[in-house]
Amino acid sequence: MGEEHLLRLGTRPEAGVCLDCAQHLHRRAKELADRQRPFPTPASIVRAATRSVRDAVLSRGWHDHPAVGSALRRIDRFLP
Repeated sequence: MGEEHLLRLGTRPEAGVCLDCAQHLHRRAKELADRQRPFPTPASIVRAATRSVRDAVLSRGWHDHPAVGSALRRIDRFLP
């Protein structure tokens, strides 16, 4: 993977993250922020539901199915 495919982390130019990893880190950061809130927001409820569906798909291996997997990965790019 070339340099043009990495995101640099602001004041830490030695740290680079690929786009897929950056998206995963963003989701994890939102999850952590949701857990630290004193009460759930509507957006955090939607993210939790999306996360549980995503976990179910991964645990069943549906993302590896040739016909269904590509569609699921495409949809996943637009989910919180």
